Amino acid sequence: MNSTHAITAHRLLPTSLLLALLLLLSVPASAEPVVLQLKWKHQFQFAGFYMAKEKGYYRDAGLDVEIRQLEPDTDITHGLNNGDYNYLVTDPGILKDAAAGAPVRILAAIFQHSPLALMTLERPDIHKLADLRGKRIMMLPGMSAHIDAALAIAGVGAGDFIRLRNSLDLNDLIDGRTDAFSVYISDQPYQLELKGIHYQLFLPADYGIDFYGDILVTSNDEVLHHAERAQTFTDASMRGWQYALDHIDETIDVIEQKYNPQHLPRAQLLYEAKKAKAMILSDVVQIGYMSHHRWQKIAETYISLGLLPPNFQVDSLIYRPEPGLMDAIKQHIWSITIALFLLTALLLTLHIQRLQRVVRTRTDHLLQREQTNRLLTQRLITTSDDERRFISHELHDELGQSLTAISTLTAMIKGESSQGRVIAHADHISVTVKQLFELVRKILTRINPDMLDTSGLILGLQAMMADWRKITQIEIDFSTAGSMENLSDALNTTLFRIVQESLTNVMRHASASHVSIRIAALENTQKIELEISDDGIGFDMSQSPTGVGLTTIRERVYALKGEYSLHSTPGHGVRLFISLPLRRKQSPPPFQVAAD
Repeated sequence: MNSTHAITAHRLLPTSLLLALLLLLSVPASAEPVVLQLKWKHQFQFAGFYMAKEKGYYRDAGLDVEIRQLEPDTDITHGLNNGDYNYLVTDPGILKDAAAGAPVRILAAIFQHSPLALMTLERPDIHKLADLRGKRIMMLPGMSAHIDAALAIAGVGAGDFIRLRNSLDLNDLIDGRTDAFSVYISDQPYQLELKGIHYQLFLPADYGIDFYGDILVTSNDEVLHHAERAQTFTDASMRGWQYALDHIDETIDVIEQKYNPQHLPRAQLLYEAKKAKAMILSDVVQIGYMSHHRWQKIAETYISLGLLPPNFQVDSLIYRPEPGLMDAIKQHIWSITIALFLLTALLLTLHIQRLQRVVRTRTDHLLQREQTNRLLTQRLITTSDDERRFISHELHDELGQSLTAISTLTAMIKGESSQGRVIAHADHISVTVKQLFELVRKILTRINPDMLDTSGLILGLQAMMADWRKITQIEIDFSTAGSMENLSDALNTTLFRIVQESLTNVMRHASASHVSIRIAALENTQKIELEISDDGIGFDMSQSPTGVGLTTIRERVYALKGEYSLHSTPGHGVRLFISLPLRRKQSPPPFQVAAD
């Protein structure tokens, strides 16, 4: 048997054994009933929850989910605290309920930007928010915090207008029973356009209020007594949202068939889907992503407007599940399962050691040849690089096999006494591992951004930074020196990707509030320099970082024969400096007309 066959056998043996045991131990699970309360009537605004139910994601997680649309005169926060439902879609105004004593926890932010706005008909006495002083405004109680904040900034306090409970019927605005009506820009404006009615919108963002839109919350009791269920429900919901945005036509088919009591036309659902996707920003951040820094900014805005007490702390409201994988394994996996896990780890360790011996042997051989033939120096460097990549890829494959084995091991929890939540928890872990694979694959295989071809490097970077700044609320100082015109395609792509990967590392690891980025084209030295620094927590350079992000940056620099340096100390941020050869595209020769 050759080495390739031996490696394959090592990989397949533990996985095959685990899969065989899994088939023997699998038993059906009973679904737990839970209720999700929406903040509005059924429409594309809640498409991800519909698809999580229709595609079986909730069922696979052991949940039987009932989705309720909003009915008139419903106090949704009160119903959550009373146990009428387990989960609620609401908005950042929940902070005011929490300050008033409501025991709520925030699970995820669906919309990164809020689609909520105030709508009025076109009329001569209303041109700006301040003109609503003394007017009637229909808003949903507990879900209009964005509008309250914008009104306050415009000088219209809570006692300066007549607050009416939103009837959910846009005809109240059309027929003059209210002067202003809270709407979603992804929905009601389209209805008036179809009727040929002229309207005007007042967006909170125009007054500096850029909050999260729809957020998923639950009660403190749910988190304390059903933590696994809360996390499972959240993960299945986010998976449903990803599916809905990736399959809009199919999702609209489902809504038309099962979730359309308003009889919304397909064209309106498509309009709403387009608007919703633009505010969810799933191509920029993971669906459900929340930034503690941004939540703190939202709370500070409320505090400055007198809508929250000065000492209000938002951190305790954001739910962060405690890691429970190892505890679950220790409590529920049989001794045979633990033995198989150890066998998998042992095989992986032996394989790593074999790879190290192979690399050592090949490297020693190349070093010996270098002493007798200088022409082999470049080959030695290239081969060493190839071997490092070979190790990286092999370890990646083996790690994937191990994660698969762990996923299968946890599924064997199904063989324990009471199935219920144990089976649901095991299914959730398997789904999470699959999602991790898909997420890593998606990030590592992204294609070259079109904006580099259409707008150039600087405009492309500025657009990317603007989106990143909106999501993270982290400030960026961006400056350039020298001409960035006509850079080579390889140089443009490398610089863009390095900045993109560096900002991703800042968002994930740095806990920074400020990032500085400088690019300089130096004609005298024919170099282009890139410097990126942040004021985050930094790290100990003696513990060399080995993440995929920094490895990718380093390999991009070396591929262009550039120089790379990284400096950091704990508590003093990170500084990345890169120098690359300045290469520009050659201009085509001037066109000449031949003489007759």
